Amino acid sequence: MAERLETSSILWQEQAEFEARKNRDLRFQHGSGPSNIFILDISSSIGDEGVRQMKEAFTTIIDEYSKHPDIDENVAVIICGRETKFLRYFSNQYEDIKSCLDDIEFGGPSPLTAAFLLSHGGLNNDASNICWMANFHFHQRLILISDGRPTDFTIISADDTPVMETDEAKRHLLQTAIIIGRVHPIFCVPIGSNPNLRILEFISGHSKGGKLVRYQDAMQLGKCSYNLRAASVMLQTMKNDCHDKERVVASLALHFPYTAFTEKDKEDIFEMCTRKTLFCSYVEQKVESGEETDLFKERNPIMPCLGSRVRRGRDWKWDNQDNRGPGTVIGHHIKGTDWEWDDQDGGAGNIGSVISVHSTGIVIVRWRNGFISQYRFGCHGKFDLTICDPFSEESIEYLKEQERNAALNYPNGDQASFSDALGLPSNRPAISERAQSVDTLTKPILHVVKGKYFKNSEGVDKITPENRRGRPMNQWFWKDDKGKWNPYSIEMNDRINECYKRDPKSTVVVTVQDQSYRVVMSKSLHINLSTKEESEVILVKNGANL
Repeated sequence: MAERLETSSILWQEQAEFEARKNRDLRFQHGSGPSNIFILDISSSIGDEGVRQMKEAFTTIIDEYSKHPDIDENVAVIICGRETKFLRYFSNQYEDIKSCLDDIEFGGPSPLTAAFLLSHGGLNNDASNICWMANFHFHQRLILISDGRPTDFTIISADDTPVMETDEAKRHLLQTAIIIGRVHPIFCVPIGSNPNLRILEFISGHSKGGKLVRYQDAMQLGKCSYNLRAASVMLQTMKNDCHDKERVVASLALHFPYTAFTEKDKEDIFEMCTRKTLFCSYVEQKVESGEETDLFKERNPIMPCLGSRVRRGRDWKWDNQDNRGPGTVIGHHIKGTDWEWDDQDGGAGNIGSVISVHSTGIVIVRWRNGFISQYRFGCHGKFDLTICDPFSEESIEYLKEQERNAALNYPNGDQASFSDALGLPSNRPAISERAQSVDTLTKPILHVVKGKYFKNSEGVDKITPENRRGRPMNQWFWKDDKGKWNPYSIEMNDRINECYKRDPKSTVVVTVQDQSYRVVMSKSLHINLSTKEESEVILVKNGANL
């Protein structure tokens, strides 16, 4: 079971990377406003009533987006049922998005965990951008329309039945959703005759700024960005008076004299003003809390010195924050060369432990604050992390702290919070077994901090046709529809061999003639990710003849 779970997780993560590339390639159709990923549960369990409620809620939200073209919402759609896939990549083509459910066949299981894993294809690797309105920044939000009854995401062929709604499936869903919710708001819209409200409330309540929304209130959810823009104006003009509801309402009338806000709009705007830390930038939060003194320092001699005048460069991606004018350097803030995950690590300079390494250049890290997530260490040429000196005072102190707090940090296991919240059996191991698992959990593979990266300079020269000649090698071939064997390119062949060396039973995604294929080495197949067509592959070792 554990092996099947790990295999399925890796496959969905690899699929998410492929989808992220698709979203990047389609940037020309993206909206410039906040990004929204809809996860639509089309499984058997929602029933006919759930189908009706889903379509009503979905179309209502999209209609509301279309009423405010100046906000230019960006929308992607994932369906989850007999098929789990991106039904629409990010765009602002609202009429096309509304019609995406017209020909969908409802039914099948509810692999919601798979859908959340797939959503990384719209969240990470520059698949979409964080949006700014005034001083507010909006991370990509997820909108889950579902009955909240997940099934085993490693099984995708059977119809949804109550027997398949296992406690293990619920745990996997919660673990995955909580990691995403640390940064992204998750709005849950219950549908169907008997939705699991405890699951949906838990997911939305543990996300940053998410909430549970009745399908009847879908219009209000569609106004979220519109009302956030109004709240950002209030925060700019009212400063510390935003906790006074009467003042906020009066200021709304003053600044938007021709806009008819409903009573519900006013309530939402006031709530947004009181929860401004969810939307303010990292620097603003530091200034607000009185911790700003550490920000205005000259930390890096390579960066422009304090007082330097600067303009936007060719890689600028922050819309019109600069009003197309110059600015002044007032401090050096450490995020690192490729780091773009805010303060998941607890803040700049914090140390974490690598607990898993994948051949795709992805590593799983547990930070000092307990947060666990995946980061790039070579994936697509990006490096979020740097390796610490294991003999530095900082690293030694970190190790001692981990040893001291291991038993305190995990007295009842990570799953206890899920079980307690949902009334699920805890399945806790015996004390001796738990002591062993705690040791395993806290034993680091590598110590890392976000930012610059380290790479061994020995043996990293890329193999070229010139320096490969005369060298024994393993060459992979694929068979086309005419029965002809074709060699993979040098780059793709190296990628396959690297994975094969690590694990002959693993799979890897390659590109052939502008098409993406998954090579399943143990079955000597490669599968077209778009058409699902299969063809044979073969390994020829050490320059032997085919």
